[in-house]
Amino acid sequence: MLRSPRLARRLGALIVLLALGAVLAATASAHLSPGQLQSAIQADGGRSGTLQAGVAAAAQAEEQSEGRVQVLQSRLGELQQTLDTEDGLLTGLQTQLNQARSDYAALRTSYAEDRATLAAQLVGAYEAPPPDLATMLVNAHGFTDLLERIAQERDIARQNASVTILVKEQRTSMAAEVARLSDLQARQERITTAALVQRDEIAQVKLTAVDQELRFARERNEKAAALQTITDHQQRLQAELSKIVTAEDAAADAPGAAYLPPGSGYNGAPFVPHGGEYGFFPAPGTNYTVNEEPELEARLNALGLALHLHLIGISGYRTPAHSIAVGGFADDPHTRGEASDTPGVEGVPQSVLAQFGLERPFPGAREADHIQLLGSPL
Repeated sequence: MLRSPRLARRLGALIVLLALGAVLAATASAHLSPGQLQSAIQADGGRSGTLQAGVAAAAQAEEQSEGRVQVLQSRLGELQQTLDTEDGLLTGLQTQLNQARSDYAALRTSYAEDRATLAAQLVGAYEAPPPDLATMLVNAHGFTDLLERIAQERDIARQNASVTILVKEQRTSMAAEVARLSDLQARQERITTAALVQRDEIAQVKLTAVDQELRFARERNEKAAALQTITDHQQRLQAELSKIVTAEDAAADAPGAAYLPPGSGYNGAPFVPHGGEYGFFPAPGTNYTVNEEPELEARLNALGLALHLHLIGISGYRTPAHSIAVGGFADDPHTRGEASDTPGVEGVPQSVLAQFGLERPFPGAREADHIQLLGSPL
C-alpha cells in the first residue's frame, strides 16, 4: 500500500514515540541496580541532547518559515494595493466601454437614418431627374421665379452632397469606434488576467509556507513532549539512585554493615586481566598504566571479587585534551593517572571502599562511579 511522505514521517515519529514510551516504562518498572540506574541516566542524557538539538532545529526552521510568510504577506498587501488601483482603472475602462457602446449605437441609428435619406434622394433623382436650364426657362413665370427655381435646385444638390459626405464620415467613425471598443476590451482582459494570475501564484506560495511552518511547529512540539518525557524519567531515575546511595551509606554506618567475607581485601597482588564473571574489566581503548592507575585497577578487581561485582573501567588515564572533550578538565585526577570511572561500583558504601584503600571523593549521583585511592589529592 502506498503512503505519502508526510504520512510516512508521521508514522515514523509515532513509532519512535511509542518505542520510547515502552522503553521508559520497562526501565521504570524494572528493579535496577545503582550501576544500571547510572547507565540509564546517561542514556537518557544522550537522548535528551539529541532531542534538544532537534527542538532547536525545528524552532529555527519554524522561525524562518514564519519570516517567509510575513514577507509573502507583505507582498500580497502590495499586490492588493496594485489590484485596487487596477480595479479603479478597470472601472474607468468599463465606463468608457459603456459610453463607447452607447455612442456606437447612436451612430448606427444616425447612419441608418442618413442611409435611408440618401437612398430616398437617389430614388427621387432617378424617378424625377432635375430639370435642365432650358426647361426651367420655359416653365418659369418671370425672372424672379427662375432664380428661385435655380436656387432650389442648387440647395437640393448641396443637401444630397452633404448627406453623401455625412454617410461616408459616419461609416469611417463606426469603423474607428469598433476598433476602439476592441482595444478597450482586450486591455481590460489583459489587466484582469495578469492581476489574478499573480495574486493566485503568491497566495499559493504563501499557503505552502504556512503549511511548512505548521509542520515545523508540530515537529517541535512532538520533540519537546518527548524531551519532557525523557527529562522526567531521568529525574525519577536520579531520585531513585540518590535514594539507594543514601540508604546504602546509612546502612554502611550501621553496626555490621561493612561486613566482608573472611579473607576479603587487597593483598597487594598486581592486576592480571581475566575472563571471570566478577572483578575489574577495563574497557577497550582505556589506559590504566599511568601513575596510580595499575594500583587502582588491582584494588577495584579485589573489590569486585569480594562483593561479586562486575566492575567496568570506562575511563582511567586521559590526556588533558581528551578530558576536556568528554566534559572534564585539563588538570583533573584522570590527567594525573589518579582516577577511574567504574560503572558497577555506585552502590558500594564509602566504608567498604575504604577497606580496599579506595574512596569516592566527589558527592552526588553523577560522581558515584568516580573512584580514587584513599587519600589521593583532588
